[in-house]
Amino acid sequence: MDAAKTGRKKFGCDLKMVFGWMQEFHRSRGNLMNATFETIPVGTKVTWHYRSAIGHGTVKGVHERGTNADNTMYSITQHDHHPGEPAIVVHSGKALTRSA
Repeated sequence: MDAAKTGRKKFGCDLKMVFGWMQEFHRSRGNLMNATFETIPVGTKVTWHYRSAIGHGTVKGVHERGTNADNTMYSITQHDHHPGEPAIVVHSGKALTRSA
C-alpha cells in the first residue's frame, strides 16, 4: 500500500504512535520544569569550597533551573577573585553555604 494511505513512513513506524511519544515527552518535561521549590534569593551572601580554599560571593541569579534547589545552578559574583579569574562563577545549590 501507499505510505500516504496507511499513515506509515518508509520504516514502518506509525506516525500517530510517534506523535504520542513526543507529546508525552514534552508533557513530562513541562511538569519537571514547572516544579515549584524555593531557590536561593538574589543578594544572598554565600561561601563554597574550591580545592583547598573557600570562596566568598553574592548570588546574582539562577543560571540554570534544576529539579530542586540543590541541583539548580546559580551565578555568583566573587568578592575575593584574583586577576585572571572570572568575576562571576557558577555553582550548584548543593555546593553553596549561606554566610553571615
